[in-house]
Amino acid sequence: MPPHRKTRPLRFLLQRWHRRLGALSAILMILAAVTGLALNHTDDLHLGSSYPQNAVLLWPYQAVLEPSYVIETDAGTLSASGGELTLDGEWLADCEALLAFTAMETGKLVSCGEQWHLFDTDWQLLETLDPELIGLRGDETLGTAGGQLLVNMGGQWQQLDSATFELLGPVPGDDVVVMAMTEIKENHTISWQRLMQDLHSGRWFGGWGVWVMDAAAVILLLLALSGLWMWWGRGRRSR
Repeated sequence: MPPHRKTRPLRFLLQRWHRRLGALSAILMILAAVTGLALNHTDDLHLGSSYPQNAVLLWPYQAVLEPSYVIETDAGTLSASGGELTLDGEWLADCEALLAFTAMETGKLVSCGEQWHLFDTDWQLLETLDPELIGLRGDETLGTAGGQLLVNMGGQWQQLDSATFELLGPVPGDDVVVMAMTEIKENHTISWQRLMQDLHSGRWFGGWGVWVMDAAAVILLLLALSGLWMWWGRGRRSR
């Protein structure tokens, strides 16, 4: 029997499974191609500094999404996103998370956890300090009473010198004014870049998603090899 007749059943089987495997892997390959193209232009598309808000896209990240807050001040809305503290969208300082704010007679104080930013009355940055240097964690509640700066430590209000940031001792908490923080339902944790990376690798689908994308890559390799083999076989028969 001629060699090409022996390989005909195998070639027919490969052609049939070639179509089926191609159809199964097409969607995943399109997903990988689109996300790969987007990631190649991360800077141009600003993927690292913009954030998706669609609930379906964000459902795998519910455990890591951090709450976002805004504070309404007399000068506008104070918020923090993408590592930036802004007032009505205007940049003020670096800030990973807005934790507290208070207004004094001489200026404003914003707590961003590991950083406290002191502004003058016109929102010009005067100083940035580490609260740990004055014996604080950084997540304490800030307030004012009679124009004096106060900080809540373990349920007790303490007066804080606004010039030297030295603790001056406990004070009554009856007339303390604390600025209200409003939680907003917006994602400022997972960027488009992170989403594209997870879709591209399959991690968006969970632990098994990586294996699915690996399987799709193997299928693509098999399709390429089998296609080359069938093309080579037809070329030999034509000669």
